[in-house]
Amino acid sequence: MEFRVLRMIRDHRSHPSLVVYDLQNETSPNLQNPRIFHMLRAMHKADPSRTIVLHSGIEPRNQAFYLPYSDDIHLEDGTGYSGWCDTHTVGGPGVWQDGLYTDPRHFTQRIGNRREISMQGEMLGWGAPDNHSLTLNSIRDGGGHSYDIGDHERVLAAYDRFLDKWKFRSAFPTAADLFADAGNKLYETWGRILQVIRTDDASDFLVINGWEDQPIDSHSGLVDNQRNFKGNPTPIREALAPLRPVVQPRGVDFVALDAALDELAQIDPRQSRLIELRFFAGLNVEEAAEVMGVDPSTIKREWRSAKAWLHRELATMRSV
Repeated sequence: MEFRVLRMIRDHRSHPSLVVYDLQNETSPNLQNPRIFHMLRAMHKADPSRTIVLHSGIEPRNQAFYLPYSDDIHLEDGTGYSGWCDTHTVGGPGVWQDGLYTDPRHFTQRIGNRREISMQGEMLGWGAPDNHSLTLNSIRDGGGHSYDIGDHERVLAAYDRFLDKWKFRSAFPTAADLFADAGNKLYETWGRILQVIRTDDASDFLVINGWEDQPIDSHSGLVDNQRNFKGNPTPIREALAPLRPVVQPRGVDFVALDAALDELAQIDPRQSRLIELRFFAGLNVEEAAEVMGVDPSTIKREWRSAKAWLHRELATMRSV
């Protein structure tokens, strides 16, 4: 296996879209096994520019990972914390449902984990059929020879019988129309899901299946086995467009604010950190308490004190 993994890394390490190598999927490996670290070190040596993670999804324990250009390996500390959080939530409703978003603090996939690098992996995975008509056209354009051409022909024939049996030809004149419609619904759902999850700024990576190597079709992927889109990808592209927030300042003197925060950091570093978390990062009391490792009642008390001090200091600066 080591030879195949390292060959894959050397083959693909120059690809600009490659972000993370994940050695195992949905497992909880034994960190007492020395072969694990031999493999991770070899992978890191082959490509030190990428994050390398031991396992992905389901179980947070027994995690190990390298960050780019660092020879330090990070390990799970026995409590489930390693600095890397990869959550899988495979299995979703298949289409958008209003219950996936309730309010700004209650929506699908919100984790609020700011202590670790958070990857939302295999988010609410669901599937749509490949366009078997398009696949067959690709095979025939390439000479008509493929180990699975007979399978695709049988699948396509079954869809045609389905359309005739239930008299769906008025809505879907061909099976290709049905495939495209299913793909469009999949992409529209993913677009809405991505827009919602992006509001959780604790999530650093959002992962949906791009392609899965299946014998017949890539049912849970965004593209089919021939790398064709399953529908119109515009909803996903628009959902991932850069955000351009427009803010109208309310007369805040940011130079004075920065100077005041620098002074507070000298007087009380914890209160200075608290202002950064509440004011700039937008954390609530409970989230700030978790990040700082203190009780929420302490956060409330110090938040009142820090705000009062900052108000007095800024008022003094304005009067000078």
